Amino acid sequence: MCHQAVEKYLKAAWMVTKKEPAPRTHSLTELADGLGVPAELRPSFAYLNPDYTTARYPDAANGVPYEVYDRATAESKIGTVEKVFPWLRQLTRTSE
Repeated sequence: MCHQAVEKYLKAAWMVTKKEPAPRTHSLTELADGLGVPAELRPSFAYLNPDYTTARYPDAANGVPYEVYDRATAESKIGTVEKVFPWLRQLTRTSE
């Protein structure tokens, strides 16, 4: 869910800032790079990026999601989302 929340926010930010449809991709790094992500935040997007595949395709993750993610991992992912949302919030506010 963290990947999906960030992806939707990135795509919304893309549409607000660039005034065009967002690319048809699930790559958080590609979207963030296109929006000029600060270098210190890029690793956060890279950390969340594989979750698209892991959460949707158990064969790719070598296990079902509930076996791959534990509480500590989930809390870490949520913490990462909390780090990137302020940048996205600021990005969309300055474009209004």
